[in-house]
Amino acid sequence: MGIKEDIRDIIDDKIKEDYLKKFRKEVDFHHKVAYRFEKAYRLGKKMTMKKQALNLEIIEIISEHSDYIEQDPLALFYCLYFCIYYNNPDLVEFLRTLIKKMDTS
Repeated sequence: MGIKEDIRDIIDDKIKEDYLKKFRKEVDFHHKVAYRFEKAYRLGKKMTMKKQALNLEIIEIISEHSDYIEQDPLALFYCLYFCIYYNNPDLVEFLRTLIKKMDTS
């Protein structure tokens, strides 16, 4: 390997690190929310208590990632999409209220 390749590798690694730092919370939020909506859908058919517990987890995740959500409010529309896709009307009113509160801020 030459010096050019070494420099390119170092720069590529630096870019990857910066990218991961910047978008880790975003990816973490989307993965956690998607997983819980899907799980609530599957389990909610037979065990409504499980669905309620998972809905509370979704609310908790939204709360934990509030800094990210303030930065990118479309993340809440991502959650609304999952409410429709996974037929979870229980969270729609919560998200609607949250969106209204953000709109007035």
